[in-house]
Amino acid sequence: MRKRIEAVSPVVATILMVAMTVVLTALLYIMVLDMTGGDIGTGRWGSVELQTVNDTTFDAIFNKIEPKARPVDLEIIIEFNASEGTYNFQTNGDGELLFVSGTDICDIDYTDNADDSYVSFGDFLRVSNVPSGSEVKIYVLDARTGGMIVTKSIDLPG
Repeated sequence: MRKRIEAVSPVVATILMVAMTVVLTALLYIMVLDMTGGDIGTGRWGSVELQTVNDTTFDAIFNKIEPKARPVDLEIIIEFNASEGTYNFQTNGDGELLFVSGTDICDIDYTDNADDSYVSFGDFLRVSNVPSGSEVKIYVLDARTGGMIVTKSIDLPG
């Protein structure tokens, strides 16, 4: 007569599979937030890529801001060489940034590639008149809450 040996009951196996799925989903969620620079507390998250244009200019290209945001919903902080400038979009929709506080340390122009009045994929900020060789940090915040949406840094040549 053969003795039948079972390793785990079907109920226990099902519970273990559900638990592993929950853990893997949570890890994936955390990884995505980390890659996009999102902050769970702000309600908004996003991602931006920085590309050097020349020794004194770079582009901050938006990949995504969720939930949707208009340029007036964002606050931009630029920091380099121990100086900081805070910029907000004007409400007239012409894409110009209005200097708000700190030291006006550079020029910033916003381009709405989709021309849809929302910050969307491919829209970008052109940041110019930055001293060559600077390490520049850019912070994109929710203008209503002050919550961080994304932060990045770039080393300009020179």
